[in-house]
Amino acid sequence: MVANGTTHGNGASAAEALALVRRLYTAGSIEEIEALLADDVVVTDWVTPGVELRGRASVMERSFAPSAAAFEDASEEELYSMATPDRVLFCGRFSALFAGDYLGIPAHGRHVSWTILDTFEIRDASIARIWFGADTLAAAKALGAIAEAGAPW
Repeated sequence: MVANGTTHGNGASAAEALALVRRLYTAGSIEEIEALLADDVVVTDWVTPGVELRGRASVMERSFAPSAAAFEDASEEELYSMATPDRVLFCGRFSALFAGDYLGIPAHGRHVSWTILDTFEIRDASIARIWFGADTLAAAKALGAIAEAGAPW
């Protein structure tokens, strides 16, 4: 759902908000990602429950940089998205080679994949807030944090 090109108080259209988020997922470098974030960006991430990361430098250091170091050739296939001028919901499939340790989990060098459901707040043509979500059971199994056939799953 993209709201007919209408604009909101921030002056952007739903299509522009969605295009901004898509640039995050297709960025070719960590610097490109950083440039899309507001100075005062706030991130809530499924890997750090109860913790909000605040500010571009903190978000880059504690969220994007560790992911970039752990996952080679990472990609997010868009399954569906919905956008308004100031919010974007992005559902996709994260895929990568697990090549570097992540969150204390040793890398196993195999391909990993799981579903993501991320929500973004857009302000002044920048990403001001991110809520990262994922199929945490599938992620934990793919990373080797729990056994693939672990009971009761």
